[in-house]
Amino acid sequence: MARELLLSGHRYWILSEPHEHGWKAWVEEVRTDQSGTDSVGIEATADTRGGADSAAERKLRRLLQLPVQCVLPASLGRRDGASSYYAAVTTASVSR
Repeated sequence: MARELLLSGHRYWILSEPHEHGWKAWVEEVRTDQSGTDSVGIEATADTRGGADSAAERKLRRLLQLPVQCVLPASLGRRDGASSYYAAVTTASVSR
């Protein structure tokens, strides 16, 4: 299973697999003719799959000089103080 991103008109896959005591993720760019992928050269590791995937995405966004997405506790915007849910604060991707 891969996370797919469309950034600056390019399609990227973040792939991950178990690695030692955690997870390793890496980024590949999908060729425009859909004939395959090319490695971007970005790898990240973390204790969880989601952590590794997110770290790889942050590295890719920094490489492309795009805003990094943030995840904040939903309680920051709620009056009841509940913090069991998280809200993703997304940023618009910038076309170059």
